[in-house]
Amino acid sequence: MVIKLGGFAFTGEMDEQLIGEYGKVLNEIHSRGHGVAVVTGGGRRARSYIEAARRLGGTETVCDQIGILVSKINALTLISSIGDAASPIVPNTLREAVYIFQAGKIAVSGGLSPAQSTNAVAALIAEAVKADVLIHLTDVEGVYDRDPKRFPDARKMDHVSIGELRSLISPTGIRAGGYTLMDPTALGVIERSKLRVRVASGLDPWNVKRIIQGEQVGTSIQVEA
Repeated sequence: MVIKLGGFAFTGEMDEQLIGEYGKVLNEIHSRGHGVAVVTGGGRRARSYIEAARRLGGTETVCDQIGILVSKINALTLISSIGDAASPIVPNTLREAVYIFQAGKIAVSGGLSPAQSTNAVAALIAEAVKADVLIHLTDVEGVYDRDPKRFPDARKMDHVSIGELRSLISPTGIRAGGYTLMDPTALGVIERSKLRVRVASGLDPWNVKRIIQGEQVGTSIQVEA
């Protein structure tokens, strides 16, 4: 499996308890023989640095590099929680991430390339290792018909097609730090490889275990055959 752990888990004030629980969950899953790769987002800290750099005249390339570096710091923090089951090396390329995964270690990645979201990185790794499931963890319960943080009456959807998801996601361009739930590159990879994807709340790390046990948690993204 490949897990995209959103930047919500790496706030300005680090939630050590939450990261510690992820270490326990990932160790348990890995000990049961599951291959695991994780991709960490940059989160609020990355956006803060990016916005500052942009105001100071930094190019979008510089802003992308900042986002990648912060996401890698988050990856190292998670590796510290996992311990020996994880590779101590944060991959710099897709090939390195796949190699670590195939070597039997938990591969924990951040961003890889400029103009590429960590959502896309997770989808590409899932495609490369032929993952059984890509679990996208965010700070809400799944995919909603409207932004649940702005609209209290937003309805969570148990299932959503790629086409419906595209229509729900507001375009944010390709500026660093501007990606929403999924970006077009991630959706394209999911669609072409017909990846099984589930979007769920990452505020409860044990949702990962529930998903692989077959429980109906969050929202499943359906790709037409």
